[in-house]
Amino acid sequence: FRKWKAENSPKKVAATFALGDRVQVQVPNAPSRVGTVHYFGPTEFSPGNWVGIVLDHPEGKNNGTVKGKQYFVCEENYGCFARPGAVSELIAEPETAPSVITAEL
Repeated sequence: FRKWKAENSPKKVAATFALGDRVQVQVPNAPSRVGTVHYFGPTEFSPGNWVGIVLDHPEGKNNGTVKGKQYFVCEENYGCFARPGAVSELIAEPETAPSVITAEL
C-alpha cells in the first residue's frame, strides 16, 4: 500500500496514512468515530490535504461525494472527511494469552 505523509496538519504532527488503514477520528465537540481510510489528498471543497474515511456506523455526512465531486464510494452517511491532525491510526489491542491453570495430581 502507498503511504502518504501529512505534514501540515493542524497539530503540526506528521501523520502517515494508507488506503485501508483503520483509524479513529476525533474532532472538537463530537464523539470519536472509527473507520477505514479510503482517500487522502487535496479536495476541491477546501484547501489542504484531507483524509476520506468510511465509518463503521452511519455517523458521517456523505457517501464519499462532496459538492458533486466523488472521492470514494460508500453508503450514505458512512463517509466523512477530516483533517489529518484529527485522525489517528487505530492500534489493535494485543491478544492476551489464555490463563494457564495447572493442577497437581
